[in-house]
Amino acid sequence: MLTSNADSTNTDDDYIEFTTDRPVTVYVAYDAGASSLPDWLDPASSSFISTSLDIQTTDPLSPTLHVYSRAYSAGTIFPPLGGNMATGAVGADSNYLVIVTEQ
Repeated sequence: MLTSNADSTNTDDDYIEFTTDRPVTVYVAYDAGASSLPDWLDPASSSFISTSLDIQTTDPLSPTLHVYSRAYSAGTIFPPLGGNMATGAVGADSNYLVIVTEQ
């Protein structure tokens, strides 16, 4: 799922909502240059975990993205994924990427 980099300043708590017909793992690749994560993604306050993986990009503002993951059952992904700059986020220059895989 490609998010728009034009939405990199989005502060909504409910930015992306979708439904799946099977259990999935949602991976979020977030700007490694950020000084803090949004609460919805932060492993200290959410069910996402750090995968210790990175994605390299050609974006000079965010050349490296750290990858986080969370398992979901079939149905609506809840809570929805929040905006790139939702509560708690500081210093992310580019919007995150979302990768969804079947479990």
